[in-house]
Amino acid sequence: MPVLIYSFECPAGRNIANALLPRLKPAPKSACGAHELPTWMDGRGIALIEFNKRLSSEAEELSALSLPQDELVVFLSRHASKEKRPCFTVHAAGNWTQEPNWGGRPGELAKTSATALAAAIQSLQNNCLQGFTVDLEATHHGPTNLSWSSLFVEVGSSETEWQNQTVCAVVAQACLAACNPIYATEKQVAIGIGGTHYCPKFGKLEGKEYLFSHVCPKHSADYLNAGLLRQAIEKTVEKVDCVVIDWKGLSSQQKLKTKEICESLSIPTERA
Repeated sequence: MPVLIYSFECPAGRNIANALLPRLKPAPKSACGAHELPTWMDGRGIALIEFNKRLSSEAEELSALSLPQDELVVFLSRHASKEKRPCFTVHAAGNWTQEPNWGGRPGELAKTSATALAAAIQSLQNNCLQGFTVDLEATHHGPTNLSWSSLFVEVGSSETEWQNQTVCAVVAQACLAACNPIYATEKQVAIGIGGTHYCPKFGKLEGKEYLFSHVCPKHSADYLNAGLLRQAIEKTVEKVDCVVIDWKGLSSQQKLKTKEICESLSIPTERA
């Protein structure tokens, strides 16, 4: 039973949920510790749950939900940036650093699914609106402690997009697509290392040569070590085939360090 979760405090999340509600029916509330969360279900067993706190920094409380260990959770959320450019973004959760910035436990990555990420991105690309971009983002923020695989599907980057029901309906469709990923197994599942936060090099390869799960950008690569890369591999639901390095998106020292870490874990590397 895939689960879609949004925060009532997030305007984009509410509007994405509003786009889904016509196909859903009210269901018994979901117990989450001492709280009961509003819940809706569709005929295929997909649940929508309303949370009342910020997803990126406070959703670790959701670990109290009673869900199967192999569950997939899709977070419906907003994306914000200084540029405020219209975009759709998809990413896994995690904190590569040792700082508690933006949520996520320091040095901890969330469990995720490369095929679900790819399915969401393909849906957004197929239904993309004029003036919008579709971006695979680097792994960032929380929650990182959930025992189920998860991903964020977002609309950005300002109140204008968050409050636009047509825009949010595109994200709603992508969230449903993530719940039923259909990808051929011949594509390699990969961890991406290097490049900027918006991963332009990996975004061009996504769904074509590779299906990416966790991505470590250049600004976090100095924190990368064998333990973190092992986490990225082990917390990807699918078997990871290789690490793809954005060769021009790392310093010489970072490239050398990344190669050494991959060799220590016997994981193949490929250049992008």
